[in-house]
Amino acid sequence: MRFVDPRTFGFVAVFTPEELESDSMALLGRDAWHDLPTPDELAETLRNRTAPIKSLLLDQRIIAGLGNIYTDEILSLACVDPHREGGSLSRAEIESLHDAVGPVLDAAIVAGGTSLEDLAYLLPDGRAGEMLQQLQVYGMEGEPCPRCGTEITRRVLRGRSTHFCPHCQR
Repeated sequence: MRFVDPRTFGFVAVFTPEELESDSMALLGRDAWHDLPTPDELAETLRNRTAPIKSLLLDQRIIAGLGNIYTDEILSLACVDPHREGGSLSRAEIESLHDAVGPVLDAAIVAGGTSLEDLAYLLPDGRAGEMLQQLQVYGMEGEPCPRCGTEITRRVLRGRSTHFCPHCQR
């Protein structure tokens, strides 16, 4: 086994079932790629939530496995404003979010992830992930939206860079 983690975000741990029950890992939500909550479950989770939807999607207790880059991409594909209160989303918007998760994560996995220009993330064999070339909004501040041509905006939302199209994502 080879574990490469230059950005020091990860770790490896082995638990017995009893240890896992008492560890903070037990608080993780369902896996975004393999066990995504249904639209009904997401609607229930988001009901009455006033936090921005981007922050809620990044909350690993709600859905585990979504990070900053892919959350921006999911919100863009779903045409949802990252600043919107989670509880304000319509059923159609929740379904759009749900339907955007798989395609974004599938594309990222096929591309080997996203290696930024600092090359802090590389594949185990040393190659760079190629998802950077497929990103629609993340890191594209000032570039035209591929959907409508409006300039992509970057704002900091609860300490995280957030990239979005102010026209498409309302």
